[in-house]
Amino acid sequence: MSESASQSSTPQSGVMQQGFPPEAAETLLALVRQG
Repeated sequence: MSESASQSSTPQSGVMQQGFPPEAAETLLALVRQG
């Protein structure tokens, strides 16, 4: 179980390193869906 959790948290940490918070990604996705 912990392995899957680590895998799911890996991409999030990679994004945060770029200085792009996951919240911003969700907002952009919402805007794109609205078209």
